[in-house]
Amino acid sequence: CMLPKLCHDPTTKYYGHLVLSLIISKFPIHKKIVIQVFHSLLKAYNADCRGVVFSALEVITPAMPARMDDGKAMLYHWTKKIIVEEGHTVSQLLHILNLIVKQYRV
Repeated sequence: CMLPKLCHDPTTKYYGHLVLSLIISKFPIHKKIVIQVFHSLLKAYNADCRGVVFSALEVITPAMPARMDDGKAMLYHWTKKIIVEEGHTVSQLLHILNLIVKQYRV
């Protein structure tokens, strides 16, 4: 890219989210940060970074109930909100349904 301000690699962004997910799973982190990372990962359904996003979701989803008092309620709330507001594309719905199927125990 000739213009570094306008060019960014989405894969590096989600590798950062993966690192944050690993940190959240091991250490107590503020509730707002946990929700922001989870919300951003739910909205990421691009094919370019699907593997990294699924890895991060597999780490952060089981950690949310342990790190927050209302973790299960927040999982339900944000998943439902993304399905209702942004679930108009098939790839977005498949992304969220894949999360639900893989993390059904939580």
